[in-house]
Amino acid sequence: MNRRVLTVIAAILSAVMLSAVLAACSEETVNGAMTEVKNDKGVLTGYERRYHNDHGDITRLDVYDTEKEYKSFVLYEYDDEYRLFTETYYKADGIATSRIVYTYDDDGKLYEKAYEYPHGESNVERYDKEGENVEKLYYDTDGKLIKHETLKDGKWVETKE
Repeated sequence: MNRRVLTVIAAILSAVMLSAVLAACSEETVNGAMTEVKNDKGVLTGYERRYHNDHGDITRLDVYDTEKEYKSFVLYEYDDEYRLFTETYYKADGIATSRIVYTYDDDGKLYEKAYEYPHGESNVERYDKEGENVEKLYYDTDGKLIKHETLKDGKWVETKE
């Protein structure tokens, strides 16, 4: 066979393989494909579009209602070790509604999730080495601790400071 025929065959095989791979993937994995969101009873609750980086991590989630009207979006950022660093939630008009900042221990395990809200209030969840949420701290708009809970025997107990 000549070189041109081999090139055409290779191109056809590549296209067929790509089609097979895309068919095998759910629409969720295809950047920007609109997918249905259903509740646990199978009822349509809206739509979403997901975008991913080269490592397969989600970088943006666009949220739509059942009429496909754009409602909100979430931006995801990752650290140098490809661990989730922040999630920032926005209304459709681009106004931020909340942000979650992730902190990891020296072993790379989740240590803390800090929830920040636009009016200044925040709360923090801390995790043990097994990844279980064991402590919750709530702060007012001035950064003053207003509530502290710890997990004891499977129940949340308010700790007096």
